[in-house]
Amino acid sequence: MSSKKTLKRMNPKQMDSDKTDPIKQMEETRSMNRASGFTSSYLLSFVALGCLALTPALSAQDATSRPASQPTTEGVESSCTELARRVLAGVSRVPESVRNLPPQKLEEVQRDVDEAIVAANQYLKQCPKATEREQVLVGLGKLLVLNNQRVLTQHIKDYQDANNKKSPDAVWIGEKRKQYFQQVFAVLTEAERTRDEDLAGEIERLKAKCHYYVGDFAKAAETYAAAIKSHPLDPAPDETLCALAGSYLKAGTQAAGALQDSSRFFEGVLTHSQDFVRRYPTSRFLPHILHMEMKAYVGLGRTDDGLKFLQKYVDMHHKVVGGEAIVIDGQRHMFSATTRSEFEVYLDQYEFHLGFMHYVNGNILEAQSHMQRQVDFLTEKGKTKTLGPSSRVYLNRTNEVLETMKELQGKPAPALELGKDSWVNDQELSLEAERGQVVALLFAAYGTPRYDPFSRALETYYQAKWGEGFRAAWVTFRKGPRDIEEQKRDVDAQRRRLGLSYPAGVDCSDQFAASRGFNASVGGANFIVLDRQGNVAWFKIDPTERDLAVAARVVDRLLSEK
Repeated sequence: MSSKKTLKRMNPKQMDSDKTDPIKQMEETRSMNRASGFTSSYLLSFVALGCLALTPALSAQDATSRPASQPTTEGVESSCTELARRVLAGVSRVPESVRNLPPQKLEEVQRDVDEAIVAANQYLKQCPKATEREQVLVGLGKLLVLNNQRVLTQHIKDYQDANNKKSPDAVWIGEKRKQYFQQVFAVLTEAERTRDEDLAGEIERLKAKCHYYVGDFAKAAETYAAAIKSHPLDPAPDETLCALAGSYLKAGTQAAGALQDSSRFFEGVLTHSQDFVRRYPTSRFLPHILHMEMKAYVGLGRTDDGLKFLQKYVDMHHKVVGGEAIVIDGQRHMFSATTRSEFEVYLDQYEFHLGFMHYVNGNILEAQSHMQRQVDFLTEKGKTKTLGPSSRVYLNRTNEVLETMKELQGKPAPALELGKDSWVNDQELSLEAERGQVVALLFAAYGTPRYDPFSRALETYYQAKWGEGFRAAWVTFRKGPRDIEEQKRDVDAQRRRLGLSYPAGVDCSDQFAASRGFNASVGGANFIVLDRQGNVAWFKIDPTERDLAVAARVVDRLLSEK
């Protein structure tokens, strides 16, 4: 018990100074890599995990058949303590965030992690009953969670090398990730026997993180919530609450894509984000929480509330990014440079979100005004500062939205002339014949799973709202010179698989003129909604399950306009 407390209180610098020769350790790491068939740059995560089936208690035969040169009990304990120190030292040296680290520093962190995993591997084989075992297991769990993307990247590279550079599909990647985390769960499950309250809370939070990484977001949210309730002495409660809100947001999007009730998850985001702002208004995670709350309003289709929310915090974003102090609870607070940079990322897209919500609500002039301000803001900023990747995406996307608004908004829809025999099973949608109805056109490439959830949700809405005057059609694009009838059969097969009953057609017009008339991205996806007069009333670039609620709100609004 005493050794356990000593390890927990050990100064990381003292751990570093007590390490054995680092060159020797690195050579040991490389040697173990070679023996295991890995290159020296590859993570040893699976090497460590491979022995965890590991960690069987010594049998009576093992205990009595050791050779005479076997270390004494005292020597084994000393060795176990040293290995434990190396593991915990490696964990302590990992920075809070590895994003934006310079290459040399990143390599140093990766080397520390690799060495700590090797030490943990040795410890778990050699020290089945040592008092530090739960600490080492938790430390190993942290390292393996941190390492998961490196391991997955290497698996993908190995697959490509073995398959003529062909990349694996999402199912293969998902299975590899699942297998990896099953073994991480095994590590954490063994550690659960601890009676240490701090370790128990850390285990629960690590398990939540594992659920998140394998895509079980609802389970991640449930586990984070349980950790907050059962282990209130969290050293980073704001981080855990932020992770809980993020899990709810992902769970809501996932449920929407599966055509399940997503509202309880998005409501969960609002509950916990608002609690976060009350409890941790100066946290470094504040900009992320505010962004999540905005996305939850979109997920719920509550764009009126979303607008009020965005308008409430717009000045704060400008002041923080401008380096001004913010008055919180009567006290002036200055956010760190790192947190200000996170606020800046979201400020660079703020006007777009304001414009988008106005557009959903039918406030066309306000939407255009905010979109133009977004373009002007980023264009001016780009003259003196390099725009980040996200900012460049929003600049291009907003320009595209404004261009489409200028060309189509409120104007009669172009003709939908796909070409001779282009409709699947002769089931055609005629815009002229459907005048007086609200018509939705989904322009999307076939064979692209990204848009399947939206297509299926559109079918549900199509069935529910047919009697109120809602019509829909899927327009896809011809791919290459292959026979059009074969391509139509492929489209029909996808329709049947997704259970779609609304018409589907293949754009065979010259240079895809029919689709381009709607400013649709050939090969991508666009969602266009026409009002009862046949005018373009709304459109969405790259529609996914995240947009289901707002798209439904738009259609409901247009259906109510007689």
